[in-house]
Amino acid sequence: MSVMVSIEVFDLESQFGPIEKLFGSYFDAGNKLLSRNYIDWLYGRNPFGCARMVIARIDSEWIASWR
Repeated sequence: MSVMVSIEVFDLESQFGPIEKLFGSYFDAGNKLLSRNYIDWLYGRNPFGCARMVIARIDSEWIASWR
């Protein structure tokens, strides 16, 4: 098993599902961190600019992310 790490510019359409799944393993349902609008603001429309995501994957499943 190998971990693949990449740096990618945030894209809501392709990254929301994996972010929601990863965060959902740590936060209760209904937490604002799982909200599509909040994730879009935090990573895509943040006043500091669009996030560059550091993503760690095993196969295609996200196991960690940083911004």
